[in-house]
Amino acid sequence: MGSPKDNLAAKLGMIQPLSGIRAIAPNVTAEGLQLEPAATIAEQNALDQGEALAFEQAGWKFARTEGKAGDANVVVDNDGRLKIVSDTLNVKFDSAMSRSAVESLLNRYGLSVRRDLGFSPNLFIVSGTGGDTVETAKLLNNLDDVVYAEPVLIEAIGSRGR
Repeated sequence: MGSPKDNLAAKLGMIQPLSGIRAIAPNVTAEGLQLEPAATIAEQNALDQGEALAFEQAGWKFARTEGKAGDANVVVDNDGRLKIVSDTLNVKFDSAMSRSAVESLLNRYGLSVRRDLGFSPNLFIVSGTGGDTVETAKLLNNLDDVVYAEPVLIEAIGSRGR
């Protein structure tokens, strides 16, 4: 059995972007973008239409991005379900690291602490990747001082009894 980091690396490696599809958050204008119905996105990618529609009903919009690199934030996770990659990560650092050392390390990767998750020492929500959050998580997981780094994925949660 592999280490927890190996298991996380395997899971991160299984996340597959839906090329050319971008999710637009609720209340964000999609001016100039070619919007695509959620049902069409699901059908074209053999995904659960109910999940895609749940995003749409929550105010998310989907747009074609003409396959521009780094523009897709819609993925299929290792469980085969549709998810949206946020611009934040959960990162846990070695408990011996000082806050200034954590911030210095994050700064090298263009990241900053967004919130300190006080229920666990040296666990933070970080943001600022400006790029592929999944790839940033993979990079951070290669560092000895990082216990784990995982992208924050937004997903539809079905109703009870489903």
